[in-house]
Amino acid sequence: MRKLVGVVSWRRVLIWALWVTSFVASFVLASLIATLLVMAARGMGIAWSVETTMGNLIFRLVMYVVMALLLLALPFLFAKRMSLSLKRLGIGRVLRYGDIGLALAGVVVYGLFTIVTQLALSKVPGIDVTQTQNLGLSTHLVGGELLAAYIVLVVLTPLFEEFIFRGVLYGELRDHHMTKWPAILIVSALFGVAHGQWNVGLDVFCLSVVACYLRDITGTIWPGVVLHILKNAVAFWFVFVASQSMTG
Repeated sequence: MRKLVGVVSWRRVLIWALWVTSFVASFVLASLIATLLVMAARGMGIAWSVETTMGNLIFRLVMYVVMALLLLALPFLFAKRMSLSLKRLGIGRVLRYGDIGLALAGVVVYGLFTIVTQLALSKVPGIDVTQTQNLGLSTHLVGGELLAAYIVLVVLTPLFEEFIFRGVLYGELRDHHMTKWPAILIVSALFGVAHGQWNVGLDVFCLSVVACYLRDITGTIWPGVVLHILKNAVAFWFVFVASQSMTG
């Protein structure tokens, strides 16, 4: 018993709880700040509405930037650190060819994991695994709006989400001596909940488990970023390109 307490001390459990709680609070606060910025823009006569495609995309980016800044400030509050370790954040080195290979392998594992999970949960009452994701965007985008949606959803969203979830949160939990699989499950559960829909939450939970594992074995978020970009690129093609071809 004494050995167990020594391995998982109450102080560590408290730090883990503070990080998870602060992470959720940062998400809520970032949403609030982004909403206030929209209201302030309207008050200054700027036509910014989240109901429009560009307004929605800008809102997403503002949320990501604000949340990333809030999370980067937390180590200074909790540990009084005067510097941030790029290695701890998962960006201690540049992308390598090996990261792309691992990401491609991750695509296979993620795909199989998702299929098995959805088959297992398809019979559970209240869970509709066929539900489409609500992005708050029209699926009939053309020209500049389609390009902007591609840049935000396929490129920038994976970069921000991997940095926030697999970089900052996973890195801090592991840095504070949480073992690998509890950290993976906590980060992945939060990632799923943040997407707000059962079917999407299950899908991105599976994605996060694979991305967290890649983060753990490589010490960097880059394989997860590539995996995430590939996944979003396929989803983007089906939602915004293939759907228009079939209706056109």
